[in-house]
Amino acid sequence: MAGVIARQPESWTYRAANPDWEWGVSEHLEAHQADVLMTLLWSKTKDAAKGKNAPKPIPRPHVGARKTAEAVEEVSPEAIEAYLSLPRTAVDMEETTVKI
Repeated sequence: MAGVIARQPESWTYRAANPDWEWGVSEHLEAHQADVLMTLLWSKTKDAAKGKNAPKPIPRPHVGARKTAEAVEEVSPEAIEAYLSLPRTAVDMEETTVKI
């Protein structure tokens, strides 16, 4: 039962593990709709004819925050081995599958 509670956005466990918990599918769709509307409105202006002052999209979590190859810190083989040797727990596949 604890696994189910941890997957609910209302739970503190889920919010602690997922810093972008406020952004669900609905919020992403609403932001996309707003971006499209602003672009449509802008396309009817004189600035659009000149290709200037295009509206900026609404910032979304994890977009534009990708690390470049230079920014990724080196991980030693020993650190990888230590991480892989940590104890693992079994995963209930029925809990993880999406039912439509």
